[in-house]
Amino acid sequence: MVSVAVPSALHHSLVSNVNIELLNTLHYHMLDHRYLSVALTHGSALKTLYQGLNLYIQHYPNGIITVNCARITNTDQLASNGVVHTINSVLTTVSSSLFGLLDSDPNLETFLTVVSLAGMEDILDDDGPFTLLAPTDEAFSHIPRATLDRILADPETLRALLNNHILSAVRCSEAVLGVEELSTISGQQIPMSCQNATLSIGGNATVLQRDLVATNGVVHILDRVLIPDSAHTVMELAEMRGANSMLDAFKSAGLLEVLQAQRQYSLLVPDDSSFLDPAVQAVLEVNQAKVLQDHVIKQRLQRTQLHHGQILETLGGTKLRVFVYRKAMCIENACLGNASLHASDGELHRVDRVILAPTNNAFEMLAAEPQLTMLVSTLKTAGITEEMANKERLTFFAPSNEAFAKMPPKRRRRMFANREDVATLLRGHMASKMLVGGGVVGRTTSMLTSLTGLKLKVNKRNNTLYVNDVRVTRADLLATNGVVHIIDAFLLPGLNTRARAGRTGLNQQDLRMRKSLLRKIRGMTHRSRMRKAHQPRHSRGRIVGM
Repeated sequence: MVSVAVPSALHHSLVSNVNIELLNTLHYHMLDHRYLSVALTHGSALKTLYQGLNLYIQHYPNGIITVNCARITNTDQLASNGVVHTINSVLTTVSSSLFGLLDSDPNLETFLTVVSLAGMEDILDDDGPFTLLAPTDEAFSHIPRATLDRILADPETLRALLNNHILSAVRCSEAVLGVEELSTISGQQIPMSCQNATLSIGGNATVLQRDLVATNGVVHILDRVLIPDSAHTVMELAEMRGANSMLDAFKSAGLLEVLQAQRQYSLLVPDDSSFLDPAVQAVLEVNQAKVLQDHVIKQRLQRTQLHHGQILETLGGTKLRVFVYRKAMCIENACLGNASLHASDGELHRVDRVILAPTNNAFEMLAAEPQLTMLVSTLKTAGITEEMANKERLTFFAPSNEAFAKMPPKRRRRMFANREDVATLLRGHMASKMLVGGGVVGRTTSMLTSLTGLKLKVNKRNNTLYVNDVRVTRADLLATNGVVHIIDAFLLPGLNTRARAGRTGLNQQDLRMRKSLLRKIRGMTHRSRMRKAHQPRHSRGRIVGM
């Protein structure tokens, strides 16, 4: 015998008319066929002995089986005339659809209004099966009135809100173990968790009443409205995601109202830490409004709509370049995070730094750097300043004054004696493909080819950029026609021998001796193999002459 707790209203109904009500209740727990647990398939509806009404079966991947959301605690108890499955609660008849359940609850009037405005009555009445997450009227009262009015007035936003409350499959509370990700009918993922008998949905909503079974699904009643990102504005999402530095900067520049007036735009939101960069702070002090406006793209563009070589126009009138690499997507030298957010009035993209759009070409930018004075003089001598100023999509690994100082004076005089040789040397540091530092991710290696055909291998070690094992001391000096990375040595292979010698602890004479010794060893090994190949088989493996 199984003992169960019977609700007081049901208990009174049973004992007040024992012969009829009790018989009807028992018949609703009975099927006219023998069904073992393996036959209780997910989503099936089985006719009972009571007026042909159905029992709704869910058989979940975690092994839990429910009947009208009551959990089967003991299966397949065989009898001579059938089989018994023990459940953990008394079943009540199911005759209303999801829409019917909403319509009959006086605490769900606001949600019922949302359903009606969205034109979803027929779907919730006939289609399914679904799990409907229904917020109470009190839950809607927590939403600012202006926000709620905006949502209700916009059909697309209203539908997005409603879709976020409809799961694409039936999920009874008895089947929730720990934390699970469930899909809405629009494909969004919503977490549902059960801890200490409390069922939570979406991270901040608690289920007040669970497992109201309908003919086409189940209803859980919530104490909070699950507003999806797509029902929020871009500014609301920025505030919710903690973009405090960005929002404070817009407020101090008097641009907040300008931004709120935008429609169908994209906002690039830098990490808060990037606002602490002294170079960024110096520029913001002089031209804060322009810098901030350059983070507002005048088009609504999802991440999938961005492509390599694309030009984006900002609210400040600047043209920003898009670069797509193997494992990164960057706008100028600010690279996008994995998560971009879709709002009702635009898109929000997180980027890893503040964008300081360039105004000078590559040569003008070099000329402004104190640590590149020797390079600028050499470029002028080589007669390639115009090439530096005009060549598009340029990546230039610029040797610093330190790199010049490392070169022995005799070698420097010899290397720079001929103007054409100097031009060739410097073109070996240039590539016609633009590579910013954020485009090199993790242990990946990016290969560039210089204008002279030299292979340039770019990677990162300990978050520092290297090219052909030469350290980049300062990365991402943006120009209107490319990017410059400052390096502390020249890239010509012959000149990098000193760097390799220093890393191995050997001088150049030691390296030459080691190479000579290796050549001798290889020669001896080769001669030994040849002699062994000509030995008679019977003499191999023993000392000849013994």
